[in-house]
Amino acid sequence: MITPRQTRLLRVPNLSSFQRVLVSLIRDHDRLAARSCAVLVPSHAAAGQLRQTLEALVIGGNDNVETGTTLVLPDLLTRQDWYRQLHERLTTPPPLLDDLEREVLMGAAARASEEEGIRAPFKLRPGLITEIVRLYDELGRVRKTIDQFERLMVQDLEGESEVDRGAARLLQQTRFLVRTFRR
Repeated sequence: MITPRQTRLLRVPNLSSFQRVLVSLIRDHDRLAARSCAVLVPSHAAAGQLRQTLEALVIGGNDNVETGTTLVLPDLLTRQDWYRQLHERLTTPPPLLDDLEREVLMGAAARASEEEGIRAPFKLRPGLITEIVRLYDELGRVRKTIDQFERLMVQDLEGESEVDRGAARLLQQTRFLVRTFRR
């Protein structure tokens, strides 16, 4: 069963207005509704800072807060934490790979692509494998298939590759990445 999701875009002029809007949204929800919501933040440190800010705005300086009152905040999650939480809610979840496992698999796919003769125009290093995984994830986030990525990149680069060495390297890189992603 897919439950409906509600997404709202709220525009604010500055950070303090943004914080006040978050507080008003938290106050408007009952406790169960607040726990079923999530706020995505870039890091765990950002989650901690946002939690402190929200607590200070709701509780700090408010003499009307009853003793023993509980503040229920939505989950403050990084993108990885959110993916993990969504995975945990599945009834029969497939295995969830961690970042290291994904990098190992992408590295193996990249080496296999090179062994097949589709060479990368750069030396494969661990940091580059991490970025290849990020590119793969970003394609999924912007809802682009590997075929669309290949078509758009090759279409732009093919005509220029005969006269422009940079375009030729990018075309070679694109073919390498596409082959790696398809493995």
